[in-house]
Amino acid sequence: MKMKISVIIPVYNNEKFVRESVESAVNQTLQPDEIILIDDGSTDNTNEILDELSDEYSIVSMYRVKHGGIGHAINEGIKKSTGDIICWLSSDDIWKPEKLETQKIVYDEEKNKDKIIFSDWEEITEFGDTTRVNRYPFFSTTNFRITCNKSCVVNFSTIWIPRSIIEKVGLFPTKDYFETNGGEDYYWLLRSIRLNIDYVHIPVSLVKYRVHDNMLTKKVWGEVKENERRIKDRIEKEFGY
Repeated sequence: MKMKISVIIPVYNNEKFVRESVESAVNQTLQPDEIILIDDGSTDNTNEILDELSDEYSIVSMYRVKHGGIGHAINEGIKKSTGDIICWLSSDDIWKPEKLETQKIVYDEEKNKDKIIFSDWEEITEFGDTTRVNRYPFFSTTNFRITCNKSCVVNFSTIWIPRSIIEKVGLFPTKDYFETNGGEDYYWLLRSIRLNIDYVHIPVSLVKYRVHDNMLTKKVWGEVKENERRIKDRIEKEFGY
């Protein structure tokens, strides 16, 4: 049976970059089976752009939900998806054309399929110019776990997650869980590590991470850093270490 790949793109007020992001998923050398856009209550022209994209591309579908934050939006996408593999793409980031194909090649070579695959990534400006490449020279299972316990070093726009792992780890926490914005990916990362989920690193940049003034991470950076402390505390309480 053919393996199905689902791409989930949560979107909130990102009219400027969302089309380029979605089309980077559409134009993969290994095309995904479905691209699910979750509009998290946008108030700009994002709705119109998402409607256009869903009309233009048969593999793209769009759903509107009440604003609830990234965790809520990505969870809604997971619930609506049908794929064996789940890939998250932030609505201002760009996948390189070979992203999915490269990850599938690595995945097919793994005997144990319950593994998450991630890659290096590069930062780009608002205008698409590369400013630096973020690599993981430290990678080994032990060093990776130690480093993740210090901060979130995985860019979730790079990940390839088998649905079986999401069933083990659970959905992403919502904004209400932390009382503030940010940290959903880091909590999920730490939880997966505590549950002994294996990660496979591809030492190649497959994603362009856009840094701009309107990005959510920059807007709520103080909350994100505060949440890292809260997340570590909650994980320690849940798992006892």
